[in-house]
Amino acid sequence: MRLRGPAHRKQRYLVGAAALALIVLALVRLGASSPRMAEITLLGAGVLVAYALGYFLQRKARRVSLRRRLRVAGLGAVVVAGLLLALAWNARRRGEVAFPLVGGGLAACAAVHLLGQALARRRRSRPRRPARESALAHKYLDGLRGVEIGGSIHNPFGLNTLNADYTASTDTVFKQAEIEITGKALPVDIVASGDELPLGTESVDFVVSSHVLEHLPDPIKALREWYRVVRPGGYVFMIVPHKERTFDRDRPRTALAELIHRHETGECPDTKEHCSVWITEDVVELVRHLNYPIVEVQDVDDKVGNGFTVVIQKDARAETP
Repeated sequence: MRLRGPAHRKQRYLVGAAALALIVLALVRLGASSPRMAEITLLGAGVLVAYALGYFLQRKARRVSLRRRLRVAGLGAVVVAGLLLALAWNARRRGEVAFPLVGGGLAACAAVHLLGQALARRRRSRPRRPARESALAHKYLDGLRGVEIGGSIHNPFGLNTLNADYTASTDTVFKQAEIEITGKALPVDIVASGDELPLGTESVDFVVSSHVLEHLPDPIKALREWYRVVRPGGYVFMIVPHKERTFDRDRPRTALAELIHRHETGECPDTKEHCSVWITEDVVELVRHLNYPIVEVQDVDDKVGNGFTVVIQKDARAETP
């Protein structure tokens, strides 16, 4: 049985606590009757811990960077190897030879196993087909030249764009997932934060993004930046996840007042989750607060379907702030 998701987090902790309690109980009983049996039990427990940690590293290979996986593996290998070698050395002091050799061999195997699992990616399945392109995006943006914020090869728009991302490294969680799905990653043309683009004012025909705005701590700053670089008559085209159709469904919606507070004070959430959680009406309210003209809204986007689409067209007579 495999326990997954937040609803099963307590069950996983209970299972782990129960296993630890059983090991402690076995050690107490065996230690009282036979030190040798206690050592063998600890030896087995150390190997099981190593393999459990290795399985965890393999499961998290898609979400955790290689550097962090190596740190966890190194720490785990040192702890497990130290435990097993200490037990083997204690047995050798009693004049035994076979047991220390077995313990040392298992310690080496545990360390190698952890390192291998840290380096290995999860078993790669057959590359999936890219997500369908958005007919709405083609309706407004075909024949134009623009910038995509945080583009990915498995979720293409099929437009004439440069890809802007905060790093060109492929060692990020998002790029590793991209490689896992398709076998390659979309090259990055512009290395910059999504809310600070090194582009001239009114220099592109459009800015397009899919599932990006919710990751930026100050959405007002981001929208103003996207609006700045778009020429008069151009577009800001964004697909945003809908909280009721994603894993954010149990989180409270982010109010406009909260976004204004972030923008005015610079106090932004420090989280690895989505910084903002919305339904369609929330982002429409935000755009209207900025007095940007909306030309079309899709409550269910025509790309992946778990978000909504808002299309802004910059007024040809508007002055960029």
